[in-house]
Amino acid sequence: MNNTDWNLLKSFLKVVETGSLSKAAVSLKSSQPTIGRHIDQLEMDLGVLLFDRTARGYNITELGMDLVNEVKKMQENAFNISKIIDDKSNILTGTVRISASDTVAFKVLPPIIFKLREKYPQMHFEISSTDEVENLLERKADIALRMVRPNQKDLTTKKVCSLEIGMFVSKKYPRFKEVKKMINGDLKQVLEFDIVGQDNVGEIIDGLSKKGLYCTRENFPIRTDKHLINYSLIEEGLGLGFCLNILAKDNKNLVRLLPHEEIMSIPIWLTAHRELKTNKRMRLIYNELAQILSEQYA
Repeated sequence: MNNTDWNLLKSFLKVVETGSLSKAAVSLKSSQPTIGRHIDQLEMDLGVLLFDRTARGYNITELGMDLVNEVKKMQENAFNISKIIDDKSNILTGTVRISASDTVAFKVLPPIIFKLREKYPQMHFEISSTDEVENLLERKADIALRMVRPNQKDLTTKKVCSLEIGMFVSKKYPRFKEVKKMINGDLKQVLEFDIVGQDNVGEIIDGLSKKGLYCTRENFPIRTDKHLINYSLIEEGLGLGFCLNILAKDNKNLVRLLPHEEIMSIPIWLTAHRELKTNKRMRLIYNELAQILSEQYA
């Protein structure tokens, strides 16, 4: 039995299911003589009679029935083994979980996921909106897009692009007509108006100082720790504000001020667990993300 060909067992099961050699041959895309030889060979290998040959076809013996359940178990195990191998080796199926900040998850990822789904329709994607780096180490995500470079040893990281920050004002802002006059004017005029900013405005202050505009935290009477909330405050007309261009560029209610002044840009770091080196699916999506981001936001 140890050396019995699996093809013989498959033919055996099919004859049991269909009740005849000819039907089994059609189902297995084989020939009736071949199936007959398989049954004869299997009986010879086992030294038992599995079927009674009658004018109406093959009738399974009691001993043959005992064998059926065991062969079905073997068939199920073979299927499970094949499935495990397919799940591990087929890089075009399965799920990849991507973590990103609120802004990137909201504005950057959707069109990219659309492209990836078109290219790899069998793959599934889960998007997690968070700024935590630890979730990669805890294996809560496969790949992350970060605005700050992670420094953990077990992570693979590379800078793929930068997102520019511009200065915008909403048409709802009560002093909009005054502000509009400075669209191509002097950056120092900014301090004459209300300014909306991030709770941690240090980077903006540094960026402005490099342009010759010196200000402090007190120049930002309205602050928040979230990019999307910051954007919403600007859009609602609470003051001038600095936000990512990708958020504001298509909003007809917002006007960019001093468009030729690049205040600052935020780097985007593509990050993954070191398993990236051995996981083909993860490496595929990592490389796809790197290419798309570098091309779109170069």
